[in-house]
Amino acid sequence: MKDAAVIAVGVIGDTQVKSAFEARIVNRSTAISDARNKLEQELIAQLREISDQMNTLALNAAIEADRAGEAGKGFGVVANEISALAEVIPPLLETAQTTGVETVKSQLEQIDSQMKLLALNAAIEAARAGEAGRGFAVIASDIKTQAEKMQELLSMVP
Repeated sequence: MKDAAVIAVGVIGDTQVKSAFEARIVNRSTAISDARNKLEQELIAQLREISDQMNTLALNAAIEADRAGEAGKGFGVVANEISALAEVIPPLLETAQTTGVETVKSQLEQIDSQMKLLALNAAIEAARAGEAGRGFAVIASDIKTQAEKMQELLSMVP
């Protein structure tokens, strides 16, 4: 009888230990999930800022194209491309909001590549326009900066 009581106490103790261990696992899993969600929301917010900045750059590029006149024809093309890219990002971020950033990572990487190409094209057009392209050179630099930020952010996505 005494042996049965010892075994019963051991089983009850094992069950309590098991329950406590399972509770810790659930708590840690929840904490990890919460941290991941918070990080993802911050990432989406920063990508949204890049999108907003691209819209501003598109507007500035259009202004510079008008200001440069005939010398700024190429600026207008680049301005339209910047604007088109800026329009593509928000729907992707809406998808990321519900399904996770990793589901749109490849599309965002393609946009990042296009942004880098646009920065190069903008720099070429600025150089071609000479003095009239000084403002566009700044825009080219800003596009490159935004592309670098996007690349850095995307490197955090699994």
